[in-house]
Amino acid sequence: MYERVVATTIWPYVYHYSRARYESWTSGEIIGDSGRVWGWDQTEARSGYAPTNFYTAHTYWGR
Repeated sequence: MYERVVATTIWPYVYHYSRARYESWTSGEIIGDSGRVWGWDQTEARSGYAPTNFYTAHTYWGR
C-alpha cells in the first residue's frame, strides 16, 4: 500500500519549517521527502507517496 506523510506545525508568531518524509527501517534510505516548508504561524508539508511495508513516516520541525 502507498501512503503519504503530512506534517502540520503551529507556532504562533515564529518563522519556522515543517518537513515530512519516509525513511527505510532497514537501510536508512529516504524517499518522498517534502523538503523544508517555511512560513509564519502555521506550516504544512506533504511527502510524496511511498510503500509503507519497508518505510516509516517521520516528521520534523524547527526554526
